[in-house]
Amino acid sequence: MRIGYFASLFPYRESFEDTEFASRYPVGGVELWAYQLAHQMSKLGHEVIVFTTSADSKNHIEEKDGIAIYRYGTNFKIEKAFFSVDLLFKPLHHDIDIVHMHFALPPANLAGLFYAKVKRKPLIVTYHSDQIPGYGRLIRRVGLGLQDKFIVPEILSRARVIICNSVYYIPLSRFLPRYREKIIAIPPGMNADEYRVPYSKDECRQKLSLNEDDKIILFVGQLINYKSPDLIIKAMPAIVKKTPTARLAILGDGPLRGKLEHMVNDLRLTQTVTLAGAVSNEVKALYYKAADVFVLPSTTSGESFGFVLLEAAAAGLPIVVSSLETFRAFIRDGYNGLVAKLGDIDALAEAINRLLSDTALRQEMGEHAKASVRDYSWENTATKIEKIYEMALR
Repeated sequence: MRIGYFASLFPYRESFEDTEFASRYPVGGVELWAYQLAHQMSKLGHEVIVFTTSADSKNHIEEKDGIAIYRYGTNFKIEKAFFSVDLLFKPLHHDIDIVHMHFALPPANLAGLFYAKVKRKPLIVTYHSDQIPGYGRLIRRVGLGLQDKFIVPEILSRARVIICNSVYYIPLSRFLPRYREKIIAIPPGMNADEYRVPYSKDECRQKLSLNEDDKIILFVGQLINYKSPDLIIKAMPAIVKKTPTARLAILGDGPLRGKLEHMVNDLRLTQTVTLAGAVSNEVKALYYKAADVFVLPSTTSGESFGFVLLEAAAAGLPIVVSSLETFRAFIRDGYNGLVAKLGDIDALAEAINRLLSDTALRQEMGEHAKASVRDYSWENTATKIEKIYEMALR
């Protein structure tokens, strides 16, 4: 089977090793989804072609692990979206059996739709989440309005199958409820070995220059509105009041970074909160091992699953999340984590303090979290999607 993946961004090797490069060509959960699925399909014996954008203005072709990656030069950017005219037309020179679009940022959305229509090929869409309206520059708001009105309905109407991360996300989406009959929920996978490090917790802290006696709260993710990292910072005064040794480490970069830095200064938390920025996978694994509690307080439907929850669980961390409906796909309140009322800073602080003050509870929930992630593998995810391809071709 010849599978063509359309993804607006697709990781380079440097994306996992070079933090400066990763800041110029950002990849997150959507891109990791695309990357892992392409590699698993190649392992299953399929011919895989990826159509994506380039980190520069030139076209590049990569052959890696049996995957052909066509990177088309970026002509311009709008915030995090990379636009390439060649991505729209040049894939038509290739023949594929299945068009699989990772719906997130443009322009891959339009390119995959265009290819499927011109070549009359079955279209499979992994719908990661709605694009959040109402913020950014005027050109983003206008472009998103046009996409939501004309392109999204056309894509979802034409798709043979729509894959989403969990059934809990469907009612939160502005678009998915009307296409329920062709939606299949398949969660992301997980490579747990990537988050096992050959060091003790104390050794990880030494490598990261963290105090051995501190209680470390960890956030990992892009610093963007819907992930709401500001809520944890605002909760820190109440957390530190009850747990004086509590410290917060925030890993990731994004447009909120400047605002968060000012907030840390205004709240006099410079000795308590660390904004570590984007880090390599190796350093991220050290932080997971060094931490005591993982927190993800996302507040809007831009969060369709929370891929980092699987990473934290693989590292054996108890987890605190907001009461966002989509987190129910993985978090069981009181079993592998605690759920705090959406947007409630006091509830967030209370849940974190409960874990920080109870070593036995942290250990129990951490063990349950690690057990919860055992069934999540990219091999399982790929096998389920392979069956969808076979069904679509029939």
